[in-house]
Amino acid sequence: MFVIERDPKRLGSGRTIDRERGMELKEIMATRDEIRLVLNVKGKDITVSASYRFAGENRNIIEYFVERFGNGWSSVRESYSKYDFSSRAEKLEIAEYIEEALKAFGVHHSLPPGHSVDVKFSEEALSYREGGL
Repeated sequence: MFVIERDPKRLGSGRTIDRERGMELKEIMATRDEIRLVLNVKGKDITVSASYRFAGENRNIIEYFVERFGNGWSSVRESYSKYDFSSRAEKLEIAEYIEEALKAFGVHHSLPPGHSVDVKFSEEALSYREGGL
């Protein structure tokens, strides 16, 4: 289960972590409506590119739309290569981890208590072809 732990390296900041399964979600970059994250699963980095928006009557829901994951990207600060999934089942399993991590991350970092997080994936994000994607 993902929880938020204090990050001793960054005051006032938390880490989205699942110690039992050896996973951590790290925010790399965020703009007004886009976010890039990395899900570290037992030492393997899986990039996540998503858009987000606040919805609901009182903007009490944050909706993440995962456009792609595992495709890799590079930026000025950090470079991440493509992650090759071994099967469609593995890709869907990672999608479940991403959803769970984003829900913990969103509630902690973006919303006051009692609000909710909704995570959706594009068809492209969940597609799988032998040898990658």
